[in-house]
Amino acid sequence: MKLAITSLFVVTLILAGCSGKGLVAGETPPAGEPRPVPGGEKRAEAAQRQEDLGKSIKAGDLEAVKRTLQEHPEALDARNLNGFTPLLLAGYHGRAEIGLYLVEAGADIEAQDPMGNNAYMAAASGGSTDLIRVLLEKGADPRFRNRLGQSALHQACLLGRLEAVQLLIGEGADVNAVDESGATPLYWAASKNQLPIAELLIEKGAKLDVATISQRMRPIDAARVHQHQRMVELLQDHGADA
Repeated sequence: MKLAITSLFVVTLILAGCSGKGLVAGETPPAGEPRPVPGGEKRAEAAQRQEDLGKSIKAGDLEAVKRTLQEHPEALDARNLNGFTPLLLAGYHGRAEIGLYLVEAGADIEAQDPMGNNAYMAAASGGSTDLIRVLLEKGADPRFRNRLGQSALHQACLLGRLEAVQLLIGEGADVNAVDESGATPLYWAASKNQLPIAELLIEKGAKLDVATISQRMRPIDAARVHQHQRMVELLQDHGADA
């Protein structure tokens, strides 16, 4: 479970607006520390620009995004201090309109964040169904997995994105896919008490008793551990072994 929890932690930081400002180059260093190397000021300006662009994306300010990219087209696929491109941020924050603009502007849809999520995964995490559709039209691989072996469906279930789950299943996502920890989408839905998603997964053929590798935890076990009684009852009603 540690690997998958790490993925959730990273996404949570993104959605919370973690900017890594303490790492911005070009600030006056404390006494005794090296001065910035030549070119450091330009790098600091570029880094700050990406941070500001990220804030505009989070706020859903499409016009500000357009202005930045018109003045600095090199920012389209540049990464912020945490390793995220503008398109990845648009996906995570659920800013479909901005994401669509970035795609049409030529953003790299295969760029990955530090956890190995690409724009398709980010859009699923943010619940951006319109962006998911466009990325599929542009050639995104619906079978893509991140470094934790998670699919877009895992991410959408983990974060409670019901409409994205419906779309992904409609596009052929495997409801019984397992990540590196052995967890299925249903496991994560049960763990996070996502009742409508769990019901949909079961309706679409999700297996009830697939256990994780290290702790041998099934969806019903995860629901019990987190004291999600209604989820426990739902799984039992559909035949999960007590």
